[in-house]
Amino acid sequence: MTIHYDDLGFTVEVEVHENGLSVIFTVTRECNEETELFLKGYVRSDHCSNWTFGEPNIMVHFCEKEEAVNVGSLLGRLYEEADNLMYSKGG
Repeated sequence: MTIHYDDLGFTVEVEVHENGLSVIFTVTRECNEETELFLKGYVRSDHCSNWTFGEPNIMVHFCEKEEAVNVGSLLGRLYEEADNLMYSKGG
């Protein structure tokens, strides 16, 4: 499933793990008219999460404050999506 958070500037590919106990997210954003991997990670049913930023290293660049604030909003929304998807599968 694909989710477009146009207000935050992110596109998210979502995959529910086959056991239904975690949700995997791949997040991209447009930068200089190119799509780039922004972060990839997962949220587990116990609400622990792991995230890798960028590719191949973890430096994250923001052009303005709003972009940085949007990352926090994005992570909050991904937790909500994970909860909805895990518990809708009976997890």
